[in-house]
Amino acid sequence: MNKLLRSNVSCLLKKLSEHTEIYASTEEDGVCILAKLDNYEEWTMNYVRTANSVKDVFFPQNEEIMKYKDASSDLKIEAPKPFKERIAFGVRPCDAAAMLLLDDVFLKGEFYDSYYKERREKGTIITIACEKPDQHCFCTSFDLSPGATEGSDIVLYPTEDFFLVVEVTEKGKKLIKDNAELFEDIGAKPEIVDSYKNMRTVLGDVCIPNDLNEKLKGEFDNSYWKKIARRCLGCGNCTFVCPTCHCFAVCDVARGCDGKRARTWDSCKFQDFFLMAGDHNPRPTQIERTRQRFMHKLNYFKEKYDKYQCIGCGRCVEKCPVGVHIADVITHMKEEL
Repeated sequence: MNKLLRSNVSCLLKKLSEHTEIYASTEEDGVCILAKLDNYEEWTMNYVRTANSVKDVFFPQNEEIMKYKDASSDLKIEAPKPFKERIAFGVRPCDAAAMLLLDDVFLKGEFYDSYYKERREKGTIITIACEKPDQHCFCTSFDLSPGATEGSDIVLYPTEDFFLVVEVTEKGKKLIKDNAELFEDIGAKPEIVDSYKNMRTVLGDVCIPNDLNEKLKGEFDNSYWKKIARRCLGCGNCTFVCPTCHCFAVCDVARGCDGKRARTWDSCKFQDFFLMAGDHNPRPTQIERTRQRFMHKLNYFKEKYDKYQCIGCGRCVEKCPVGVHIADVITHMKEEL
């Protein structure tokens, strides 16, 4: 194992930036976000979770997927420019694990998302283990931990003076080898890693889903959906901060015969999301939309990929203004069913 001095982090980020884009945890208007970094002294560890997740780096909220010209005659299509190499630094273990769930959606099966695929191939995730999970965290509900390695290329385990560095993938090993002057081999330190991997989360110990997906199969018309839908504002906040939600819309923005096609995040909590031609909406009220969100995460996704579509980051718990979140649903349904 290697160590990386805390004082060397800015040097590492600056060196890596010579040939790649750096996204790191930084404070902006008092909020800690994961954003493209220009000043490498501005990265911070003053957060439990960033307001946004690493999903933004590989599946951005808004992106142009093509331009077109002369649509009325000799149509010309212009593809996006190739994406640059990118490194996401300071990602939490839960968010890194969320990328594996997005991989299932965008990369596996007969078809794949070429934009997402290119970003993933050109991306590296450097995770920092969580020192103090808060009251919103429940990663341990889904067989993860504050020191989990799933989805990471490198994991940094904080100590008082340095980070213990664990290489997870070949991509991570290469990065350390290419910047060897900033790292120091200190031998195996399994006790440090274990202290993070064995850490518990308070909320995670009370909302473990176990076989909830099986129990939910007969609960499509459960009155609980109506009960919690009364509180739901339909704001979509939970879906936009969620690192595993992936619904999107595609629209053309045209001026005359020229224009562009863009992809933007969308939400199953929005009324217009399910609206079809002929003004038909199969999920006309917040009841159906609320049920869809939680059934997808706790039943449909599990049926298709054998994984729950949640990693317990706690963002929906923290951000929902009326307390309609997946941890509460898991706890209630386990008690009822």
